[in-house]
Amino acid sequence: MEKKTLKGKVSQKNRPPSKSKRRKKSTLRKYIPAITISVLIVLFVLWRILVIIPHPESPEPLTFSSETKEEKTEAKQNVPKKIIKHNIEEETKTKKEKTEYHKEIPKPFEIKREIEESKYSIVIDDVGSSLELLDEAMKKLPKSVTFAIIPFQKYSKESALLLHKEGFHIILHSPMEALESDQNYKVKDIIKTGMSEREVFKTLELQLESVPYAEGMNNHTGSKATKDEDLMRKVMRYLKKKNLYFLDSRTTPLTVAMKVAMEEGVPTMERRVFLDDNSDESDITKKVDEFILCGQKEEKVVAIGHLRSNTINVLSTRIPYWQKRDIHFFCLGDIIKKNGTGS
Repeated sequence: MEKKTLKGKVSQKNRPPSKSKRRKKSTLRKYIPAITISVLIVLFVLWRILVIIPHPESPEPLTFSSETKEEKTEAKQNVPKKIIKHNIEEETKTKKEKTEYHKEIPKPFEIKREIEESKYSIVIDDVGSSLELLDEAMKKLPKSVTFAIIPFQKYSKESALLLHKEGFHIILHSPMEALESDQNYKVKDIIKTGMSEREVFKTLELQLESVPYAEGMNNHTGSKATKDEDLMRKVMRYLKKKNLYFLDSRTTPLTVAMKVAMEEGVPTMERRVFLDDNSDESDITKKVDEFILCGQKEEKVVAIGHLRSNTINVLSTRIPYWQKRDIHFFCLGDIIKKNGTGS
């Protein structure tokens, strides 16, 4: 009985499918190709939409490339003419924004300038003790830079003659009394408080003999002298007599030198920025850019640096950098004498 039952079950399992089931299977097989093709078409359309249509709101993905700037520039130059023609209108409209230097300009300089024709002047102090550094400066810096020569140094007169020959402008870097007594021994014949007018005149005569071709002067040290109104009045009377101008180096916030110069009718200005209190090149670069920023609101600005290799190197690259961005540099005499005063 058990064998029969098993045989019956086996025979039931091995029974061929009915006609209705066979029809369903054949119908499904018939539509599989069409369904597959439809799915592929839908996927292809979606892919084209995602890839080809631009999405301006989504940022471009970061890419890391080993290409140098020069290689990228070459690649841009090799773009087919058809593509260049296609984009020519857009490039014309945004030409200034797409130039390389525009991207490098720091954010503070995106401010619209209130004075379109600001004038900038850079003075190099402490000339007279090194002809090697002076030669480097004359080769690297433009003629708009003015050199301030300390008198009675080893190469004071020789420096003045070399600079004049090369077409640079020169001023006397006049030693004046400082509050710190240790700063006064470095040079002889300095302008001191308590001097009579005759003594002031004589001292300035000696200083100028050591610096031929000087067209004006600024103070070397002088934190004590420049806050003495009586002494400054004597200095300015001499400068007016000799038709020289005065730049206040502002070695003290208590200086009255520029005020007295204006009262005495001497063409004058004051130093706005010291470029190299810190001699690191990156700091000097920041100071140069800070100086340029001052011209956003001031008509004329003056910066003072010193005859040092790092200062010369920074100015030799930073001055041309800003000249390309319509910043105008002038020698000190040109911007001081224009209106008779520094105002």
